[in-house]
Amino acid sequence: MEALGGAYADDYQRAIAANDSLAARVVMTFSGDRTRLEAFRDSQERAASHHIRRWIEAAMIGGALEYRLLQTEERGDGVSIEPEFVLGSDSAFDVLAEAYELEESERLGEVLAPFMERLEADGVADCIEPSAVEEIEQIIRAGELAPGERVDMKAHIVAFLEGQLGPSEFISAVVGRHRRRQTKTETISESRGERLCIDTP
Repeated sequence: MEALGGAYADDYQRAIAANDSLAARVVMTFSGDRTRLEAFRDSQERAASHHIRRWIEAAMIGGALEYRLLQTEERGDGVSIEPEFVLGSDSAFDVLAEAYELEESERLGEVLAPFMERLEADGVADCIEPSAVEEIEQIIRAGELAPGERVDMKAHIVAFLEGQLGPSEFISAVVGRHRRRQTKTETISESRGERLCIDTP
């Protein structure tokens, strides 16, 4: 994506030199026409489905390259909403991470909805089935986390299945864990790259 942004910046400079203009350019799209089912409102009522389209564009703002995350949605009643600006940054990684976080939150809202429906219909079980915990561990990709974080997430899963942790709070905890893991991985990669540059003649 950074390569596409850099190419856009070059094209923009050429356009300016030719006394022309160049509109912002889409460099990444997400989900096409994905349907988001907001898991549950505080009242535990099902929210309406939204058709969401999300994309990242490169734009020159004040002479500097900026990556901008935008989204638009069409509600279940057919009402379309104008594109909404979500985030802008000179860091492609920050904007991409925000987009993936939103996508993952919506995905989890969809796949965890059946668990909440069973919880509402049957009430809290006297004993949480290990198979249910394992299934959610797979859904939230707990295996990608560090051992200590997996233990913490298992406690969150049990609290979620027991109704002690709401779906929004649980999803936020899951997404936050993965976001911190990704940020840590990016930092380590940058540090290794810096050491490589220093050590290279």
